[in-house]
Amino acid sequence: KPKPKPKPKPKPKPKPKPKPKPKPKPMAAFGGGYEAVTSFFGTNRAGHAVQRITLRGPSGVEASFLDHGATLVSFKACDKDGSYGEVTLNHSDSVADFEDDFQYYGSTVGRVANRIKEGTFELNGREYALSKNNFPNSLHGGKEGWSHRMWEFTTRCTPDYASVIFSIASADGEEGYPSRVDARVTFTLRSPSEGELPTASVGQWKDQLTICFQAYNMGELDTPINMTNHAYWNLSNGEEPSVLGHRLSLNASKYLAIDGNMIPAAIADVEGKPFDFREDQLLADVVARVDGGGQPGLDHCFVIDGRPYNEDWTSADISVAETHDLHAAPPGALQLMATLAEEGSQRVLALYGSQPGLQVYTANWLRPAAGDARNPHRQHGAVCLETQHFPDAVNQFRQASSRFGHCPVVLRPGEAYCHYSRWDFGVL
Repeated sequence: KPKPKPKPKPKPKPKPKPKPKPKPKPMAAFGGGYEAVTSFFGTNRAGHAVQRITLRGPSGVEASFLDHGATLVSFKACDKDGSYGEVTLNHSDSVADFEDDFQYYGSTVGRVANRIKEGTFELNGREYALSKNNFPNSLHGGKEGWSHRMWEFTTRCTPDYASVIFSIASADGEEGYPSRVDARVTFTLRSPSEGELPTASVGQWKDQLTICFQAYNMGELDTPINMTNHAYWNLSNGEEPSVLGHRLSLNASKYLAIDGNMIPAAIADVEGKPFDFREDQLLADVVARVDGGGQPGLDHCFVIDGRPYNEDWTSADISVAETHDLHAAPPGALQLMATLAEEGSQRVLALYGSQPGLQVYTANWLRPAAGDARNPHRQHGAVCLETQHFPDAVNQFRQASSRFGHCPVVLRPGEAYCHYSRWDFGVL
C-alpha cells in the first residue's frame, strides 16, 4: 500500500508584541471633605518610581509633594476674590530636574540645615569631616543630603485634616555624620473653623499647613540634627515674577551678623539697620541694601523673640516622642515668627515655629540663563522662610539645653528631636 502523505507542519504563530506597562493608577484616600491622592510622577535615574502626593481640603486648598526629597512642590491658597492659586515656585515636571536641583526647591533639608563652618565639627573629642558642597562650608546636609533621597510615605485622611507622613533611615557615616538616624516629617493640611486660629492680628485666615519634623538617634554616637523645609514663597500666583513687592514682618529684635563665608560672627541688634522687620517692610526697600553672599538680598538668620536659643523642650527620649501629635503642635510650642503679604492678590501668610531661628533667603542665586526652560525663575523671584536652629550651631552655640544639659542641636543615643512649623494662609 502507498504510504500516507505526511501532514504539513503548522506554521508557527507570530509572537504577540509585548503590551506596554500601564502607568500606575492614582490611589486616593478620603476622610470627610479631605482627600489624599497619589499618582505617578516619573522614574529617577536609579529606576525608582517617584510619586506625587496631593492633599486637598473642603475649602479648595491644595498641597502637593514628592517622595523625592519629601518635597513640597505646590501650595494653592485663597486670594481676595476667593480663588485658589499657586504660592510656591513650581520647579519642574521632570524628575531629572529635581535630581539635579541644588536650589532645594521645597525640599526637606537634613541632617543639618544651613552651613557648618569649613565642613567640620567636634563631638566628644573626635573631629568629623563633611562634604564641602558650599565651599569652604558644608550646606544643607552635604552633596547628597536628605533633599536628594527617596523617602517612604503613608497618607491619612480624617474629617478634620489630610496628611502625608514621610520617613527615611540615614546610615552611620552618611555624608560624614556619625550614628544611624531615623527621621520623619509630617505635612498636615487643615481648614480650621472660624475663630479656631490663634494667629496674627492681620488677615482673615482660611487654611493651614503644619509640618512636624522628627529624628531619632538609633545608633551609638552623638550626632547633630537641624531640619527645615526650603519652600520658595511667592504669593502672587505667578502674576509677579519677583517678591520685591511683598511686605515682610519678623518677630525678631536680633539677627546673626555673618562673615565673608556666611558663617555667624555675632548676635546683633536689628535697630537702625536694614534687618529691622519688627514693622513690616517692602522687600524692594531692603534687598538692594544687603549683601546676601555675593548677591544683593537677604540670606540671614533672625533670632526669634521669646524663644530662648538653648531651649529644646519639644525634644525628648524616644518613648516620650512617640506620644507627640504629628498633626498639631502642643500648646505653647509655637511662637509667631513672620508674616508675608502681597498687595495685588491680598494674600497673606503667618508663620509660627518652635525653633529659635528663622533663615530668610530672598532667592539671590536664582539667575536663569535666557530661554532656559529648566530654570524659569529669576533672582528674587521668591522668599524662603526656613525655621531652624542657628547656622553652625554644632560649633558655636553649644551652651547646655534646658532639657538634656548638652548642645540643643546634638542628639545622644536614644534621644529624639521634634520641632514644628505652622503656616496660616488668608487674605488681608
